[in-house]
Amino acid sequence: MKVALLLNTNALGGAERSIIEQLGLVQEKISLSIFIPKLSKSSDKVLALVGKKLNTSASYYRMPKAFYSLSQQGKFLRIAVAAVSLLSAPLYFKDMAPLKDSEVLYCNGNKIAIWTLIWAFMAGYKGKIIWHFRDYPSQKMAFKDFMNFMSKKFGSRLCIAANSKSVSDSLKEIGVEHVDVIYNIVGEMPEQTFSANIETIGVVSMMASWKGIHQVLLMAHLYEKELKELGIKNIDIFSSEIYQTAGDHLTYSNELQELMAKFPSSLLNIKYNQTPDQIFKQIDLLIHPSLQKEPFGRVILEAFRSNVPVISTAMGGANELIEQGMNGLTFFKYDYAGLFLQIKNLVMNPELRKNIADNAYKKSFEIESNVKAGMEHLLGVA
Repeated sequence: MKVALLLNTNALGGAERSIIEQLGLVQEKISLSIFIPKLSKSSDKVLALVGKKLNTSASYYRMPKAFYSLSQQGKFLRIAVAAVSLLSAPLYFKDMAPLKDSEVLYCNGNKIAIWTLIWAFMAGYKGKIIWHFRDYPSQKMAFKDFMNFMSKKFGSRLCIAANSKSVSDSLKEIGVEHVDVIYNIVGEMPEQTFSANIETIGVVSMMASWKGIHQVLLMAHLYEKELKELGIKNIDIFSSEIYQTAGDHLTYSNELQELMAKFPSSLLNIKYNQTPDQIFKQIDLLIHPSLQKEPFGRVILEAFRSNVPVISTAMGGANELIEQGMNGLTFFKYDYAGLFLQIKNLVMNPELRKNIADNAYKKSFEIESNVKAGMEHLLGVA
């Protein structure tokens, strides 16, 4: 079966890592071609992972940059940009011509799914189209109208997938009747040996306010003395700048620096652009402090596979991964005392920490097994 994977961005984020790993599970059953958006930033990291995991190369497609950032714009500007983008679409659709030979178009994200469906409608594409939602649908009424139109046009040839039950539920709220739930997976990670001590706590997140990194900074300031008494030596914030569109994330990094100056802690360090392999070799505990529902929470699964225990706010898809006291611990957002007490709980109870890490490690493999079966069903190669 000829499958064309269309990536939503040329940056190497969680969605890109996940689909590359997911398709690797079924690669022997498909003939795969890969298409990457041609944007200003380099695609080197994406290409390197594609070559390593899938042993193949990639081609590029173009999209109007204004259309690419459509979801971050105001209502009336979105309408104007969408109209102009569609008028110019034939100039860009030349890059999509090779897709006609594919039996399945796998759209890994919302921007490329919308763009591909418009092309497929105009080009009379006859194959199957998979739209994999890795985030909640924004602008719900617009999504609903668009999907109703495309569902009538493509019928059963348009298949919808979501990376968590939480995302699936949000799609069903706007009228999508059938959604395949296929969790993200992480592949091989540097497995940690059990340590009797927790010395380095990690937060692994993009720089966005809803990720809640500032909670950890304030907790470190409030409980620095107590944390040091527990043996904590570092709280490392691992982040990367992966956004190329407008939003409050553009100022969040500076806001964190200002917060650290106002509420300092000698434990805190911010580190940029390290890979998951590098990160999870350095940390003994992961804090996942999101302030709103996560579509999935891939970093939690990376910690599971690395034998690193997790303390999370466990909202949205993250709640589907964390079983309180079994494979992780939870805290309420902005509950600095509660977060500190959960850290203390793990430090003071090595047996609990080991049981949590062992259960989490097992769950990561259960998820991978289910994902392989799900991908085979979705692609029709079971």
